[in-house]
Amino acid sequence: MSAAARPAAARARLRPVAFVVRCTGSALLAAVTAGALGLGHPVWAVVSALVVSQDSAGDTGRAFLWRVAATVAGVLVAVAVGSTIVDPWPEHPVQLATAVAICAGIARRWPMLRVCMWTAPIVLMTATPDGGVGHAAIERGSEVIVGAALATALHWIVDRALGLVSGPPSTGRAPPRRA
Repeated sequence: MSAAARPAAARARLRPVAFVVRCTGSALLAAVTAGALGLGHPVWAVVSALVVSQDSAGDTGRAFLWRVAATVAGVLVAVAVGSTIVDPWPEHPVQLATAVAICAGIARRWPMLRVCMWTAPIVLMTATPDGGVGHAAIERGSEVIVGAALATALHWIVDRALGLVSGPPSTGRAPPRRA
């Protein structure tokens, strides 16, 4: 193997290790941070950290952006539905059906926003009489953003520490062309 090929081969061997370190670290960091912040369901921070963790920094950046956008869409639908539709039945089936139908329409049009289909029901089903849907929306949205942001940052840190990439985090977009 040539001297020039050795660093590339070493980086290739580090990629699987880096992925395991990022996923494990992200899950633990998300759980501890969400718990320290007093968020009601830290599991959603952990899930989000793992969902956005991808093989490349660009893919992780894109997953983060879509995860946040889809979560915001689901939260907005849940708040709108939960605030306007009175549903006296246990488990609120009318609210759930309405929210899922709206979110399915969104996901059908914009497939990368598919996560909104589970965000809205999670918000509605974790709302309590004393806190209401607004409080649940803020907490669930915060859990998702905390987990996703920590995973994205940790991806950048671990890859740079292992020498896998250099430069600022990428969203996967090409730089603008110069005239």
